[in-house]
Amino acid sequence: MMPPWAFKAARDQASMHLQVLALNSRAERQAGKIRARVVRAFRDQENNVYPGKMVEFDVPVIAPSPGLPEPGGPIELHGSNLAASRWLEGFFDHYEGKLHLVRSQIAPIRRPSWRPVYPPEFEGFVFPGNL
Repeated sequence: MMPPWAFKAARDQASMHLQVLALNSRAERQAGKIRARVVRAFRDQENNVYPGKMVEFDVPVIAPSPGLPEPGGPIELHGSNLAASRWLEGFFDHYEGKLHLVRSQIAPIRRPSWRPVYPPEFEGFVFPGNL
Protein backbone atom coordinates (compact mmCIF):
# COMPACT_ATOMS: atom_id res chain seq x y z
CA MET A 1 0.00 0.00 0.00
CA MET A 2 1.24 3.43 -0.87
CA PRO A 3 1.54 6.08 1.87
CA PRO A 4 -1.17 8.79 2.06
CA TRP A 5 1.13 11.51 0.69
CA ALA A 6 1.53 9.50 -2.54
CA PHE A 7 -2.22 9.78 -3.17
CA LYS A 8 -2.10 13.55 -2.69
CA ALA A 9 0.80 13.70 -5.15
CA ALA A 10 -1.23 11.64 -7.65
CA ARG A 11 -4.16 14.08 -7.31
CA ASP A 12 -1.82 17.06 -7.73
CA GLN A 13 -0.30 15.52 -10.88
CA ALA A 14 -3.55 14.34 -12.48
CA SER A 15 -4.25 16.07 -15.77
CA MET A 16 -7.97 16.46 -14.96
CA HIS A 17 -10.10 17.29 -11.93
CA LEU A 18 -13.78 16.93 -12.83
CA GLN A 19 -17.30 16.88 -11.49
CA VAL A 20 -19.61 14.60 -13.45
CA LEU A 21 -23.24 13.52 -13.48
CA ALA A 22 -23.50 9.72 -13.76
CA LEU A 23 -26.22 8.79 -16.22
CA ASN A 24 -26.20 5.01 -15.93
CA SER A 25 -28.18 2.86 -13.50
CA ARG A 26 -27.41 2.49 -9.81
CA ALA A 27 -26.52 -1.19 -10.40
CA GLU A 28 -23.97 -0.27 -13.08
CA ARG A 29 -22.47 2.42 -10.84
CA GLN A 30 -22.30 -0.08 -7.98
CA ALA A 31 -20.34 -2.40 -10.29
CA GLY A 32 -17.83 0.39 -11.01
CA LYS A 33 -18.91 1.18 -14.58
CA ILE A 34 -19.55 4.89 -14.98
CA ARG A 35 -21.09 6.64 -17.97
CA ALA A 36 -21.39 10.35 -17.24
CA ARG A 37 -21.65 13.90 -18.50
CA VAL A 38 -18.95 16.41 -17.50
CA VAL A 39 -20.44 19.23 -15.42
CA ARG A 40 -17.33 21.07 -14.20
CA ALA A 41 -13.68 20.88 -15.21
CA PHE A 42 -11.51 22.43 -12.50
CA ARG A 43 -8.39 21.25 -14.32
CA ASP A 44 -7.95 19.94 -17.85
CA GLN A 45 -4.33 20.35 -18.87
CA GLU A 46 -4.77 18.72 -22.29
CA ASN A 47 -8.19 20.17 -23.22
CA ASN A 48 -9.79 16.72 -23.54
CA VAL A 49 -13.13 17.54 -21.92
CA TYR A 50 -15.71 20.32 -21.76
CA PRO A 51 -19.01 20.77 -19.91
CA GLY A 52 -21.60 18.48 -21.48
CA LYS A 53 -19.09 15.97 -22.91
CA MET A 54 -20.03 12.31 -22.38
CA VAL A 55 -17.31 10.22 -20.70
CA GLU A 56 -16.93 6.63 -19.55
CA PHE A 57 -14.53 5.21 -16.99
CA ASP A 58 -14.13 2.32 -14.56
CA VAL A 59 -13.77 2.50 -10.80
CA PRO A 60 -12.19 -0.39 -8.86
CA VAL A 61 -14.87 -1.66 -6.45
CA ILE A 62 -14.77 -4.28 -3.73
CA ALA A 63 -16.11 -7.56 -5.02
CA PRO A 64 -19.14 -8.85 -3.10
CA SER A 65 -17.56 -12.30 -2.75
CA PRO A 66 -15.80 -13.21 0.49
CA GLY A 67 -12.05 -13.45 0.57
CA LEU A 68 -8.94 -11.52 1.36
CA PRO A 69 -8.09 -8.40 -0.63
CA GLU A 70 -4.96 -8.51 -2.75
CA PRO A 71 -2.20 -6.41 -1.22
CA GLY A 72 -0.60 -3.75 -3.39
CA GLY A 73 -3.47 -3.40 -5.86
CA PRO A 74 -5.58 -0.30 -6.41
CA ILE A 75 -7.76 0.96 -3.60
CA GLU A 76 -11.15 -0.64 -4.08
CA LEU A 77 -14.19 1.40 -3.14
CA HIS A 78 -17.53 0.15 -1.88
CA GLY A 79 -19.90 0.12 -4.83
CA SER A 80 -22.81 1.16 -2.62
CA ASN A 81 -20.91 4.33 -1.60
CA LEU A 82 -20.12 5.07 -5.22
CA ALA A 83 -23.76 4.57 -6.26
CA ALA A 84 -25.12 6.71 -3.38
CA SER A 85 -25.11 9.80 -5.59
CA ARG A 86 -25.28 10.46 -9.31
CA TRP A 87 -22.88 13.39 -8.78
CA LEU A 88 -19.19 12.45 -8.56
CA GLU A 89 -15.93 14.38 -8.31
CA GLY A 90 -12.61 12.84 -9.20
CA PHE A 91 -9.15 13.04 -10.69
CA PHE A 92 -8.37 11.61 -14.12
CA ASP A 93 -5.79 11.18 -16.85
CA HIS A 94 -6.57 10.73 -20.53
CA TYR A 95 -4.63 8.16 -22.56
CA GLU A 96 -5.34 5.45 -25.11
CA GLY A 97 -8.34 7.52 -26.19
CA LYS A 98 -10.23 7.28 -22.90
CA LEU A 99 -10.52 8.62 -19.38
CA HIS A 100 -8.76 6.76 -16.56
CA LEU A 101 -9.36 7.36 -12.88
CA VAL A 102 -6.17 8.27 -10.99
CA ARG A 103 -5.48 6.01 -7.97
CA SER A 104 -9.20 5.51 -7.17
CA GLN A 105 -9.54 9.23 -6.42
CA ILE A 106 -13.28 9.74 -6.76
CA ALA A 107 -15.99 10.74 -4.29
CA PRO A 108 -19.78 11.01 -4.30
CA ILE A 109 -20.95 14.60 -3.81
CA ARG A 110 -24.34 16.21 -3.07
CA ARG A 111 -24.40 18.41 -6.16
CA PRO A 112 -21.99 20.21 -8.49
CA SER A 113 -20.30 23.33 -7.21
CA TRP A 114 -18.26 26.23 -8.56
CA ARG A 115 -15.34 25.20 -6.33
CA PRO A 116 -14.00 21.68 -5.79
CA VAL A 117 -15.66 19.66 -3.03
CA TYR A 118 -12.63 17.31 -2.92
CA PRO A 119 -10.29 19.55 -0.91
CA PRO A 120 -6.85 20.10 -2.49
CA GLU A 121 -5.20 19.90 0.94
CA PHE A 122 -6.74 16.48 1.72
CA GLU A 123 -3.88 14.10 2.53
CA GLY A 124 -5.62 10.77 3.09
CA PHE A 125 -6.16 7.85 0.73
CA VAL A 126 -9.64 8.63 -0.64
CA PHE A 127 -11.92 11.53 0.27
CA PRO A 128 -15.29 10.14 1.50
CA GLY A 129 -17.39 12.81 -0.22
CA ASN A 130 -19.95 15.16 1.32
CA LEU A 131 -23.23 13.24 1.26
